[in-house]
Amino acid sequence: MRIAWERHGEGEPLLLIHGLGYARWGWEPVVEPLARSFEVILFDNRGIGESDAPPGPYTAAELAADAAQVLDEAGVQRAHVLGTSLGGMVAQELALAAPERVERLVLACTTAGGQESFPMPQ
Repeated sequence: MRIAWERHGEGEPLLLIHGLGYARWGWEPVVEPLARSFEVILFDNRGIGESDAPPGPYTAAELAADAAQVLDEAGVQRAHVLGTSLGGMVAQELALAAPERVERLVLACTTAGGQESFPMPQ
């Protein structure tokens, strides 16, 4: 699986995971300010932007494995992780599957899921 990603700045690694319908360009307003303090790593989730788009639907766990792949390709063992919306669900999956990879977890406009929550969109 080819996942398109890029990095900006220097400092502790910060992985940005975007929500549904946005490629890494959606982070443009915050990349420069964050890159003053962090090594910002951002990527296109599978199915959008310049990443591969295999037939879906995709699970949050599959997208979390893609995020871990990005960390591997970037040579990063542990990073702060920020996820928004669907990206927050992915970030939670990453933290559960590989807690040793997540320094701090920041969640924005997302859900933990469960039976009483809205289902992840297909």
